[in-house]
Amino acid sequence: MNKTIIYNEENSLLQLGDLAVKNNWEKLFFVTGKKSFESTGAKKKILDQFSMAQVTFFNDFEVNPKLNDVYKGIDIFSSSKADVIVSIGGGTAIDMAKLINSLSCVDGNPEDYATGKVKIDRVAVPHVAVPTTSGSGSEATHFAVVYVNGSKYSMACDLLLPSYVILDPNLTLSLPPYITAYTAMDALCQAMESFWSVGSTEESSEYSLKAIQLVLENIKNAVNSPDINSRKALQEAANLGGKSINLSKTTAAHALSYFLTSKFGLPHGHAVGLMFGWVFEQNSQVEDSTCNDPRGKSFVISRLEELAEFFNVEKLEDFPGVFYGLMEDIGLKIDAVTLDFKTVENLFKSVNIERLGNNPAKIDLSSADGFIDFFKQIKGI
Repeated sequence: MNKTIIYNEENSLLQLGDLAVKNNWEKLFFVTGKKSFESTGAKKKILDQFSMAQVTFFNDFEVNPKLNDVYKGIDIFSSSKADVIVSIGGGTAIDMAKLINSLSCVDGNPEDYATGKVKIDRVAVPHVAVPTTSGSGSEATHFAVVYVNGSKYSMACDLLLPSYVILDPNLTLSLPPYITAYTAMDALCQAMESFWSVGSTEESSEYSLKAIQLVLENIKNAVNSPDINSRKALQEAANLGGKSINLSKTTAAHALSYFLTSKFGLPHGHAVGLMFGWVFEQNSQVEDSTCNDPRGKSFVISRLEELAEFFNVEKLEDFPGVFYGLMEDIGLKIDAVTLDFKTVENLFKSVNIERLGNNPAKIDLSSADGFIDFFKQIKGI
């Protein structure tokens, strides 16, 4: 895989000017969030550094990257003749930059590459990723999500890894509590799913455990009384979580979450959190006959027990209640959406089967009743 160079200090966004000089980047193409680019202070710092350079900005895209938005970005990027592409924002901005950078230089129909029919074999220019949230970890993965004709695809290629990553905690100081909470929850769930994933390795597990520890030690402070140290810790955790899923991929909680986001507009991290407790309970009931992991039932249970220890939980059956308690403490309501029978049936039908295969236990999606009863019990109904 490509070796990404990471800058991880306060005000490290100022390194971008030095990188431009070092690499002779005279024309820069910026893919940014709409409001966050200005509210984080990134815009002023960029304009101060590159007042004499030729810069082009692009932010005309929706939260979940659509191929038509990518085409708009490619047109502007190609006209700019940029030497480098810089993404500044959340996972969507970073993914959009990956998509523009790769699909702008393909030989055939970009849609064939976006849908995985043809593999990416090059990118146009170096990519510098500057996350302004602490959740997606997109800056550390070789994936890019794109929606084509309403269907979600995940492009995967080592070349999509950014050349440089700038983790500047100052850019996350203006994040509101709710965004801080659901992005950190995404990082936490990514790390925990990676740890129990069928695809987990020794390396991915090291990243996972460190990310989990950092999130749990800092998430409440970052949401309720943020300071630079908690913000910096969550940025590092998100990056480590990204590194972990880059090796292991995510599992059932992520697979189940996308419906809640598309159907109800529930932010991704909040949706994943809602699903995680139920998936944990499903995994804790694993038997030899329902185990997807070739390392066996005992290995899966040992992984769940190790995760439970982080929450000071001794019995696996107590974990979901404690986990959902943490969500409530940081403002992520577990009754944020109404999960009636028909909704749950549609949710189950929407699931990406490939992600379920990476889950350590086979997930039973035959009965919406059990799912609904689980949440009634959690809510004390």
